[in-house]
Amino acid sequence: RHWGILGKRQEGLLRTAPPLFQEVYVPVYCRERVQIQHKEIIIVRDFYQSNERNTMYTFIDLFAGIGGFRTALEKKGMKCVFSSDIDEKAQEAYFKNFGETPKGDITEIHEKKIPSHDILCAGFPCQSFSISGQSKGFDDDRGRLFYEIVRIANYHQPHVLLLENVKNILTIDNGSVIKTIEAKLDEIGYTLNKHVLNASYFGIPQSRERVYFVALRKHGKTK
Repeated sequence: RHWGILGKRQEGLLRTAPPLFQEVYVPVYCRERVQIQHKEIIIVRDFYQSNERNTMYTFIDLFAGIGGFRTALEKKGMKCVFSSDIDEKAQEAYFKNFGETPKGDITEIHEKKIPSHDILCAGFPCQSFSISGQSKGFDDDRGRLFYEIVRIANYHQPHVLLLENVKNILTIDNGSVIKTIEAKLDEIGYTLNKHVLNASYFGIPQSRERVYFVALRKHGKTK
């Protein structure tokens, strides 16, 4: 048997993190999901199983903003090998945070010029899908930037795509947008998992819901 790991390691146990607001220990037997206090916890297969080292070391940071994804993944010991954001103010903030200025317009960067990577992170523009905007979806130029993710992922085939957007993207255009996203990722060999999370689950003093997409390569070993 193998043990799924989330949070701190404890021999043969799963130690949960927020949003449960307390520590709960449960055994996990080769399952991808467990129920704790009516909340579903997705178990990521432990990459440190047996004596093997973590096989995912590198990531890229698309539509990087000020570097939220980078901050999280670097805390896990991973290395950012490429970053991109077109906004000059975001680039300035990113430089102050990481000592690196992201590349500019991703539509003008050939995929061959982007280094190979294990994880593709992208908080792709949300204005086209937000209820605070006009919700034009893929009819907006910013909405179509999702296809840049598809282009790069299709070429590099990273193990995981970790994407973020507003919750409204799940229902806009009667669900046609999310169906298109799922179909496009399926075409290039990825299975999409969707998780709506609220910032308040993690100690942030505001209710801010976002959807996180975790797309796994179909024929890879990542679960």
